[in-house]
Amino acid sequence: MAEPQTCVVHPDHTATYRCDGCHRALCDDCVQMSHRLILCGVCGEMAIPLATGRATSATTVRRTQAMEGPYSLLDSLLYPLRGRGSGVFWSYVALLVVLSALASVPVIGCFIVIPMLIVGLMLPRLLFTIVRATAGGDNELPDWPELDFWERLADALAFAAIFVISWLPAVALVLVSGCGARLVQEGGWGAAGPSCWVPVVVGALLSQALWITALGAPSVFDSFWLLPRVDLHVRALFVAPGEAAVVACLLGGLWLASFGFELGFRAIPLLGGVASTALGVYTQFTGAHLVGLYFRRNAERLERLYLH
Repeated sequence: MAEPQTCVVHPDHTATYRCDGCHRALCDDCVQMSHRLILCGVCGEMAIPLATGRATSATTVRRTQAMEGPYSLLDSLLYPLRGRGSGVFWSYVALLVVLSALASVPVIGCFIVIPMLIVGLMLPRLLFTIVRATAGGDNELPDWPELDFWERLADALAFAAIFVISWLPAVALVLVSGCGARLVQEGGWGAAGPSCWVPVVVGALLSQALWITALGAPSVFDSFWLLPRVDLHVRALFVAPGEAAVVACLLGGLWLASFGFELGFRAIPLLGGVASTALGVYTQFTGAHLVGLYFRRNAERLERLYLH
């Protein structure tokens, strides 16, 4: 059996790469990561791994580090604003703001319907991609999905089904508690009284929790046949119930902050519209990222549950 090679720069380190240009044996400290390639730190040519199964691209290395390394709550909250993904975030916000402004102009407003529809149809696929990319170890926003009308329409229908399924616990709890009938008979939350607030809040949190797995499973495993498997979605929450509860509370907090912010800035026409749009997009992107993180941290157990 051949003895392991040593690094030409650090003789006390085992070589893990060989430069394709200067043919030097290099350790991990002597290679550099470009956007996609692993490069020799001496001459700048591509570095090739010596061992089979070792990462061959910078993208794979970064994803492996993301999967194994620490990732804080602050990192999660800064997700849409970090790295190359910030361009996707701000371009989407700018597009929504411009289209909304044009839609309010009487003469050209009717011509903005189709662009608004296209932009809206792009969002579900982008959220599915965020969940899947995050679960795979990518901590930056992915690029825009391809514009295929019928595929994006199918994504939108699947997203609507996820929304309906995830809100089943809230609807069921409101109906069982009798608050549904009271809301219809007495005409509003104020008339129904504080006794209905508890089932509504608890139901909303349960629905936020179910949203994690109802959105995550079809996205991560790329199979919308998993969507109606509510039994598996509920079981998936008990894979890491504490973490699922934290993510559900974070999702709920983001949505409450988004709605509150929108109400507070509604009186400021231009600034309020831009700020509300930015926070709404931020909430959706960050929420999808949090869902992906749940599937990343519990990958093996969730894969066994959904695929075996």
